[in-house]
Amino acid sequence: MNLINRQINMYEKITPIGNIVDKKEKQKKITAYLEQLKDELAEFISECEEDGELEEKIDTLTEALDALEDAYEIISECE
Repeated sequence: MNLINRQINMYEKITPIGNIVDKKEKQKKITAYLEQLKDELAEFISECEEDGELEEKIDTLTEALDALEDAYEIISECE
């Protein structure tokens, strides 16, 4: 699968959360979405590494993945 198709596939899986009013429900949706996004980004990074694509950008993508993991942990711990 080429790079553009992988990106489109990743974005098609985004879950809208804008209409959720309840804080706990929104927190659950956001953490679920972040978990899904982390998995997709990790897979995307692995595929890019295997294909030799985006070699100069892999570090930046890995930092973005780390930031998603941090955000997931922080939001999961909110009460």
